[in-house]
Amino acid sequence: MSPRRESLLLHAHSKPLLSADAIVRPGIGQVTLETPDFLCEIGGVGAGRLARILPALDGGRTIAELAADEHLSAAAMLRSLEPLADVGALIDIAAPFEEIGDLEFMDRVMQECRLRTRALFQQPFWQRLSAGSLPPPVVLGWGIEFAHFVESANAYMPLGIASCRAGAAMREAFARHYVEEAQHSEFFFAGLVRCGLRRSRLEAAPPLASTRALVNQLCEFAMMGAAPYAACFAVMQPTQEPADAGQVTAFFQDLRELYPFAAPLFDAFEGHAKIDIELGHEVTLFERLCRTGGLDAGERRIVLQVVASLVESFTLFFEGILDSYSKPGVAVPRRPVVIGV
Repeated sequence: MSPRRESLLLHAHSKPLLSADAIVRPGIGQVTLETPDFLCEIGGVGAGRLARILPALDGGRTIAELAADEHLSAAAMLRSLEPLADVGALIDIAAPFEEIGDLEFMDRVMQECRLRTRALFQQPFWQRLSAGSLPPPVVLGWGIEFAHFVESANAYMPLGIASCRAGAAMREAFARHYVEEAQHSEFFFAGLVRCGLRRSRLEAAPPLASTRALVNQLCEFAMMGAAPYAACFAVMQPTQEPADAGQVTAFFQDLRELYPFAAPLFDAFEGHAKIDIELGHEVTLFERLCRTGGLDAGERRIVLQVVASLVESFTLFFEGILDSYSKPGVAVPRRPVVIGV
């Protein structure tokens, strides 16, 4: 556990959001909360009550409301939940953000991004992928939809550059980032071709509606200005630490063994991930913006809305892949719609 710091749950009107990958294990007189990052033992209001309370921490209700449901005082609830805030297992999504400093706000946003994006990897798509139970159309469909997503950098990133009003230095950083990403979809199209798919069909295949919705949202946020645009990359790169190349290789090697027919696609994923490591993309445009210019209260409010909305769009993106490419007789790649005249 990390050194104790001031709790993020400051009052009865806080709205706690618990990490989506937390596993709650009731014990005698306490509850153990486990995530891939830490193990935390908490008590204070009874193991049975805590086991009921913790799964309900979805950011939708206040501490006072949660306590009332359990016939507890808000103070007792706070004492039990503070240790989770101390180790970063939950955040208060209703915490004031107007008066804190730029770097403190950045830390709060990145922590929220980490907690929200963890929910993505609890989805059936990712659970079945890691278990080796996805059928070939879904695995290849993932590659196709991800290629469309990466190609969309050529749609939303120029809009972000053109809409930037945060000064020449940030506009240059936006432009440099676009140059680094502009051709990366080629990794995935080439990998899919090596899996036996025809390039002409890949290019003609329309993206799923859920993929198009994600791209459209990125374009909308890009046109809203520097802060909403930069916040998109906080969601896409929430760790703030460089990935370990060895762990990247091990992850995709596991997938190659589970799905040998898609090995060239996983080679492409791995190659792209390692290029991002070399380019230092863990330092996001959002971090650069916070460190160089700062955001006013209105921009901060929009950033928090962008984070929540974009995570939801990524959730629908993966749900769309699993739902659409699991259908019997699905065409991979999808067939383009031709309207006669």
